[in-house]
Parts: sequence; C-alpha cells; structure tokens
Amino acid sequence: MWSVHERTLNDDSRTNNFVEAFHRSLQRQFAADHPGLLKFIDGLRKAQVHKDAQLEHYVAGCAAAEKRNRYLQNDLRILRIMNRRDSYALIEFLRGIAHTYEMNP
Repeated sequence: MWSVHERTLNDDSRTNNFVEAFHRSLQRQFAADHPGLLKFIDGLRKAQVHKDAQLEHYVAGCAAAEKRNRYLQNDLRILRIMNRRDSYALIEFLRGIAHTYEMNP
C-alpha cells in the first residue's frame, strides 16, 4: 500500500480508476481478449480519435465530467477524518477510513 495522504489533502485522485476505465474502453474497441494485429491497430486508432475529441473539448473550455455525488460525499468524509486525525487513536482513525469503503458496490 502506498501513501495517499498528500494526494487526499490536495484533492487529487487517490486511485487509478481513470486508467482502468481507459483499459475497459480499449477492450470494448477490440471486442476480443486477444485481437489480431489489424483489429488491434484499428482499435487503437478509434481510441485515439476519441481521446483527440476529448482534448479538443478541453481546449475549447468545456468542463470535464463531474464526479458522481456519492464519490464527492465519500471524498469529503475521508478529508474530514484525515483533518481530525490528531483527535483519534490509530485504531479509530483506521476504522473511520474503513467505513468509507464499500467492498461490493
């Protein structure tokens, strides 16, 4: 486990979910677990077109997709717990953080 303390306090992403989402989108593009070379290249081209379009939206000043409310609320709960860290015993702090995670959403 790596430390995400500073990332949490700076309101940065604590996970690599965006990478996982991109990986899932590539898998959908290929429509196969082990695509052939031509299908692989075609899938990469389609993914690149999509990412280029997203970049143009960003350059044009369009807002990025918002986090879902449940994730925003969860981020706030974690930040509150971290800001009160000094008033918790270690076990209480860890229990508080553990309560913010759903194991089987």
